[in-house]
Amino acid sequence: MIVRTLMCAMVMALCTSGVANAQECGEGEFLDYNGNCAPLSWIGDGYCDGDSEAFGFNMCNGPGANLCLWDGGDCTFEECALAICATDNFGNGFLSTPCQQQGGYSCDPTECGDGVCEGAENAVSCPADCLVCGDGVCEGTENALTCPDDCAGIICGDGVCEGSETFETCPADCPACPAGQVLDCADDDCHTAAWVGDTYCDGYAQQYGANLCCFDLDGGDCSAEDCEAPECGNGVCSGGETFATCPDDCSETLCIDSFAVVGSTDEIGLCYTDGTGYFSFSWEGSCLATEIAFGATGEEPSVIDISGNGFTAGFAFFGFGEYECLDFVLTFEDGTTSSASACTDCGTGTCGDGSCDANEDESACPDDCFAATCGDGVCEGTEDYDTCPDDCPFQCPAGQVEDCVDAGECITEDWIGDSYCDGVAQQYGADFCCYGNDGGDCTEAECTYFVPCADLNGDGAVDGLDLATMLACWNLSDCGDMTGDGVTGAEDLTYMLNAWGPSSCAD
Repeated sequence: MIVRTLMCAMVMALCTSGVANAQECGEGEFLDYNGNCAPLSWIGDGYCDGDSEAFGFNMCNGPGANLCLWDGGDCTFEECALAICATDNFGNGFLSTPCQQQGGYSCDPTECGDGVCEGAENAVSCPADCLVCGDGVCEGTENALTCPDDCAGIICGDGVCEGSETFETCPADCPACPAGQVLDCADDDCHTAAWVGDTYCDGYAQQYGANLCCFDLDGGDCSAEDCEAPECGNGVCSGGETFATCPDDCSETLCIDSFAVVGSTDEIGLCYTDGTGYFSFSWEGSCLATEIAFGATGEEPSVIDISGNGFTAGFAFFGFGEYECLDFVLTFEDGTTSSASACTDCGTGTCGDGSCDANEDESACPDDCFAATCGDGVCEGTEDYDTCPDDCPFQCPAGQVEDCVDAGECITEDWIGDSYCDGVAQQYGADFCCYGNDGGDCTEAECTYFVPCADLNGDGAVDGLDLATMLACWNLSDCGDMTGDGVTGAEDLTYMLNAWGPSSCAD
């Protein structure tokens, strides 16, 4: 499944996370009055993020503060007095922004508790002086129960967020998220409302960092199964299960074993939405991807830290050229890596060049994509290895070669001549004897193919007499060795049992 990188402007880099510290914030954020990274989009959104921090931030010092537009005009002076007023070395109060001549604001030193609400005092900074029930203003912690004279008519549950109501005091009336965002169904994160019904499933596994199942199965993007908690022990590694949380369903190497890269998908098309080539990554097992290295074969790869993006199932990486081929190495949180190579399918293609490119078909370019005759020895038109292996020999991606005995299996060509023998025994999972005895890594004996005869006594049948001979040779190297590994053992016994019955191999 492809991660929603449609939401990210990624050409060379991937989506950035919202992780930051007190000194540095991500794109689209700024340091608020208390040194927390706050979203710029909240400035001027109609909600006051002032001294009370009703929504978790004090944004009185955001862009526009020097124009007396605290929180982009969402807050009044009184709601931002703590952030706006400063104190000099002599204890005198003054405005920290050039608004001294506007509105008659005062930052003179005041004494909280003197019964006078003045200067920078307000119902939040000094409720003892400024929170007066009966003054006709429903503010601070006042509500219809504690101060009906000021808050009459303010009723939690009437659908109007007013007065002292907040998400904490009245979630029924006051949304937890700003306009254009929705609250995660599983935690207290806010996500853009456009994610609901965008064709990507934000399900129980939170493969894109969100669970929006409570919004009619993510607006129909998810199935009922996508929104159900996984059942450990059912044999299916799903719903965010990992080897650590459910070893019965998830293998320890599932992520690296299932890792795959392709140059296009049916969901996105041959080219990305911006017209560039792209690669789609996918894996199972819910492992967090932390780093990606990529580059053309033989070149120094580029490395990007993606640990903050929350990629646990896959993602799309776009901004590449037409038919561009690259090698990839993906690192997971536990330090394991998996590699793959792929080429982008995006390309213009030239009709008439004899090649039926990915963006051409028989109707659009019959000269290149005509229905050829399989078996005529010419790989042409719509023929390829899958449709006509007789005419189109198998080709591995750049930097890989085909195994000498397992047709269609590609392995990195760096294994040839690396001092390890990839011989007929395939002790490392490959047979490269057809490449000059694995580039000289193997001896002639290690690259000698033979079919042993289990009829050890030559009587025309593999039976108990041959079995007795093999058992007499057990653990010896000079007889009964069916597999050529230099010793008679269990693998040789298996070979004999598979050949049990009449035999003419002794001839």
